[in-house]
Amino acid sequence: MRDKIEQRYARALGTSELQGQTVETRMLEVEQAAMDTEAQARLSELRTQLGLSSAPSTTETAPAATEGTAST
Repeated sequence: MRDKIEQRYARALGTSELQGQTVETRMLEVEQAAMDTEAQARLSELRTQLGLSSAPSTTETAPAATEGTAST
């Protein structure tokens, strides 16, 4: 009987730990996305100040990267 209780307890601890890691991972992803958005906005602002057009190479490389990952 005690073994069953200990197994359930260990399973519950493991599950809660995994869920905690998942939340932490998601929070890091959200923070990274926010930083990327801020960086893109700043880059666009600098390009405008320098009189440069937006870089077409970034839009061209994005589909290529998507195609490369789709084939794997």
